[in-house]
Amino acid sequence: MKRALLLTLALIGCDDADDPARSMADAGPTLDATTPDAALPDRGLPDTEPDAAPDAATDVAPPPDAEPDAAPVPDAALPDQGPPPCDPVPETCNGLDDDCDEAVDEGYDVDAPCGQGVGACREVARVTCAEDGTAICPAVAGAPAGELCNGLDDDCDGRTDEDYDADGDGAPRCEADVCAACPVEDAEVCRALCDGQDCRDENLGVFPAAEDRCGDGIDQNCDGEDAPCTVATGRVSTLAVAPGDDAACPDVNGDGAPDNAMSLLGALANEALAEAVAQGQVNLFLAAEGLAAPGTDGNFRLAVLLATPEGEGYAVDPAGLTDEGAPRILFPGARVRDAALRAGPGRVTLDLPIADLALTLVLYQARVQGTLGVDDMLGLSLAEGVLWGAVTDADLQAALDGLEATCAAADPAPEFCGPLAMFRPLLGNLLVLDQDLDQDGERDAYSICLRVGATPAVLMGWPPE
Repeated sequence: MKRALLLTLALIGCDDADDPARSMADAGPTLDATTPDAALPDRGLPDTEPDAAPDAATDVAPPPDAEPDAAPVPDAALPDQGPPPCDPVPETCNGLDDDCDEAVDEGYDVDAPCGQGVGACREVARVTCAEDGTAICPAVAGAPAGELCNGLDDDCDGRTDEDYDADGDGAPRCEADVCAACPVEDAEVCRALCDGQDCRDENLGVFPAAEDRCGDGIDQNCDGEDAPCTVATGRVSTLAVAPGDDAACPDVNGDGAPDNAMSLLGALANEALAEAVAQGQVNLFLAAEGLAAPGTDGNFRLAVLLATPEGEGYAVDPAGLTDEGAPRILFPGARVRDAALRAGPGRVTLDLPIADLALTLVLYQARVQGTLGVDDMLGLSLAEGVLWGAVTDADLQAALDGLEATCAAADPAPEFCGPLAMFRPLLGNLLVLDQDLDQDGERDAYSICLRVGATPAVLMGWPPE
C-alpha cells in the first residue's frame, strides 16, 4: 500500500513538471519549515498510516552523533589580543613611539613653527625630523640687502630704517611721503611706518612715542597738535582668552596663522574670568592721557590701571602704580587713526582666575588694538579689542610652581588642585613654544591672545592731583 502511494505521488509530480503553469497553479501556498499542518493543502489521499513516518521537511531530527553547524562568532566575542608587544627604547624623532608611552616624537615639537634669520632675512618653516633622529628647522635665512626707508630690516641687523634716523631716537624720517604711498604691500607694516615718522628728526626729544606734555604749546609726539590736558577712562568689561583660530589675533611669527599657543587656557579660565569681571572681582581700567573727544585720531599714552570698588564706582588701586605713582602698565606710543587703535609693544602683567586660584602671567611684546572712542564726558570705549603678548616658558613654569605651592599649603586644597596635578605633566604635549623673543633662532615663549572690550566709567583718584 505504501509503495502504491509513493508511485501515485511520483506520477502527479511528473505531470506537473510537463506543464509549468499547471505546476504553479497547483502548488498552492509556499511551504517552509514553519508552516503548520493545518495550512497544508488536502490532496484527497487517504491517511493510511498517520504517524508512520515524520515529515521530511520539518520533523527529521539530526543523527544523534551529528554536530550542528557552528554559528559565526561576532568580532566582539573574540578575545582582545591587545597591541603587539613593545620593547621601549629612548624616544627619537622618527614618527614612531619608541618608548612605548602611546605618544610619538614627544619633546621634539614636530610641526611647530620655526624660523631662521632676522628682519627681511627671516624665513619660516615647521619643525621636522632629521635622518639622525633629531628635530630640525628646515628654514634657510635669506641674504641681507641695503637698508631702505620702508619699515623693514633690510640689512638684517635687528634694526629698522636706522640709516634714516638722524637724531638716533629710534624714529626715522623717510624722504618720500610713505603715508601717501607706502613702499611695501603689508598693511600692518605700512601703518607702523606712517605712524612712526619723526616730525623733527633733528630734535631728540620729539618723536611719535614721546610723552607730549599738555599745555606747553609743543607737539612732542608728532600728531600735529599739543596734547590736551585730559584723561579718558573706561572699565574693561570683556576679557577672555581667544580661540586658537581667531583671525583677529596677529601673526607675529610669520607662519601664516594667528598666534595663540595658549588658547587652551580659555577652557579653564574664561567662565571664571567672565564671572569675576561681572561681579567686580577683576577691575582693569584703560586710561588715555592726552586724547580728547571723539578720540578717533591722535597720539597719546595708554595706561592699564588696577581698580577697587568704592561705593557705586571705582578708585585707583595703588598696587597698579610704581613707587613714583606712575602706571606699571603703560603704552607710551599709542596711536589712533580713523578710530583704529594700535598700542605697543609693552609689558603687561595679568592675573587669570582659574577656579579658586589665580595664574599670574607676564606678557612681553604686548600690544593692544581695536576700535577706540571717547565721549564728551571723557568716557573711553574699546570695541573688537585684542590684547596680545608672549609668555616665556620660564615665567609660565614659575607661575605653575606658585599654584602648586598654594595647593600644598591650603587645607582643604582648592578644587582645581587635583586637575592641576594631572594637567602639568602633560603641558609639554599641550603647549608648543611659538615665539622667539630674543631673536636667537630658538623659540622661548608661548603666544597668548585675549579678546578685550571697555565701556566708559569714571576712575576716582586718576589722574592724581
